[in-house]
Formats: sequence, C-alpha cells, structure tokens
Amino acid sequence: MGTMVTNTLHPASRPARLMHAYSAARKQEVRNRLRELGADYYDMLLPETKALPGILAEDERLEGVVYGRYHINKGPNVSRGLLAITDRRILLIDKKPLFLRYDDLSFVIVSGILYGQSALCEEVTLATRMGDVSFRTFNRACASQFARAVDQMLFATGTTGSDQARRDNTLPPSPGT
Repeated sequence: MGTMVTNTLHPASRPARLMHAYSAARKQEVRNRLRELGADYYDMLLPETKALPGILAEDERLEGVVYGRYHINKGPNVSRGLLAITDRRILLIDKKPLFLRYDDLSFVIVSGILYGQSALCEEVTLATRMGDVSFRTFNRACASQFARAVDQMLFATGTTGSDQARRDNTLPPSPGT
C-alpha cells in the first residue's frame, strides 16, 4: 500500500504529488544539512526527517527547519511535525505510519514570523495569508535559525512583516550580534 499524501491547508485541493525517488547521496546530503542547521540526534530519527529527501527537489537547498508540536490557526488539533524553509518554498510536513501530509507554501503568502523564548522551549509562529502555523520546540538552535531564514526571505522579497517583528524584538539576534 502506498503512502497517502494530503494537503492540510488546502482541504478542497487535490492530493499533492507523491514523493519522488532519491539517491543515497541525496539522503546523506539532506541529513548533513539538517545537522548544520541544528537538528539533534532525536530529530534525525523522526519520520518527517526520513520523508524530507523525497519531497525536496534535487537542486533545492534547506535554509532552516523547526521540529515540534504544531497547530494551525490556534485550533484545537495539535500534532507533531516539521516546518522547513528552502531556497524556493516553505514546507509543513506531518508523517504518520500510514500517511504523509505536507503543505507547500509559497513565499508570496508569508506575511511574518514571530519567535518567542521561554525557560524550556521556543515558539515559532509563521503568519500567512491562509492562517498562522505555530510550532513549539525544545531545539533552540533550529528555531532561531528558522526564524532568521524566514526573516531573510521576507527582507529579500520586500515583505514588511519582518520589519515589525524586528521592532518588537521577536526575532533572535543574528549570530554576529
């Protein structure tokens, strides 16, 4: 039985394309990049990590990733997943034993990023025109790198949401600061 792929932010749309084949070298390249971005041993064992190479295009590069529990639009449904930003798009991936859900978000619909820290965990909220996606994670390195990558993307595309977040001090400082 094949993996069922559905699109959660667009419930009326058709199922997304199934994962494509990838080489062992591509799998290792993605795993190495995830480690560079701050993924720890536990993150590398998650099913979303294993599904990621099949979703990414061969020439697509990861710029940031956050693992954790998430909810969409402050809804009651909470699940575990992965939110990744690449040089082309943002991916929300939720892999369960019998199905894979992922959303492919264009940079055009992203309006801002909020990043908050507490004693034990980080919260990253990606604001989009379709609703907010909030992740709670214990991996501070991944969360801050993801927030910086989204902020850089917003700045490069001319979106002003990141300017407001920087004024509100909701973004992590750059590594050199």
